Amino acid sequence: MGALAEDHLNDVASNLGAILAAGVTKAWPAGWWVDSVSAILIALVILGRWSHITHAQVLKIVGQAAPEEFHQAVERIAAAHHPAVQVDITRAYHFGSRYNVEMEIVLPAAMTVAESHDIALGLQHKLEALDQVERAFVHVDYQRRHLPEHKVERNLLARLQERQARRGAAAV
Repeated sequence: MGALAEDHLNDVASNLGAILAAGVTKAWPAGWWVDSVSAILIALVILGRWSHITHAQVLKIVGQAAPEEFHQAVERIAAAHHPAVQVDITRAYHFGSRYNVEMEIVLPAAMTVAESHDIALGLQHKLEALDQVERAFVHVDYQRRHLPEHKVERNLLARLQERQARRGAAAV
């Protein structure tokens, strides 16, 4: 809907600019160049406006992180959902125009699978009820993890540690 409004605004601006340029050229024949300059300026304005829109949309397509306020809001929802819930990690990123939310929560180790599943599913439904959320994933663990759980993050951490070790060895 925003793109259609932007297109209409560009149409109005370009038509108005063209009419004004034609009027100036007719009233002032020595200003024959006004029409060409006006066309260039209109094209530059439209290019600038569409470049801004394109940049904003590309950030959403590539999964730009949600603002910190949004992270805090979903974490407050999780904390209020059940007294046993401890939020470990929250990731929220664009998935089109809305967000995907990945949340890792910690529940007591003594809790049954059924209880923890019901708590996590209820939280998932609450998060997905938010207008800004496209999809929510709630992962349950029984303790906080200090090491990354996923391969990509583990590989990145290993590379970082290797670099630090090489720098440490080079400094000696």
